[in-house]
Amino acid sequence: MDFVQPRVCRWIQKHETVMNVDKVGSIRRKLNRLRPSEVTWDPYVNYKENGAVNAMTFYSGTLKYMDVVELYHPERILRQFGHVQSIPDPPYRPLEAYRGPFANKYSVKYGFQQDNW
Repeated sequence: MDFVQPRVCRWIQKHETVMNVDKVGSIRRKLNRLRPSEVTWDPYVNYKENGAVNAMTFYSGTLKYMDVVELYHPERILRQFGHVQSIPDPPYRPLEAYRGPFANKYSVKYGFQQDNW
């Protein structure tokens, strides 16, 4: 596998202002014809087992940016992708939560914030 560029670079859209409806229909038909065995559901499974990918790639916990802390637990959706999912830890319960009149006006406070940062 080539690790020179992230996989997402394969799908960077060329600067088109309008997507052709025929092009979208063509892509949809190709996707609909795929069998489950033709889809790579977990492209990094061999690399995880061999330790070739940094452990940070599979992080689960809290993400902090400035004064914002968000919970990030990707392992909670493994069953949706056909994997065996262990019983996840219970979600963190906030001490205090506030949601304002607009979507970007919210505040959540957790008890562990002071200890971790």
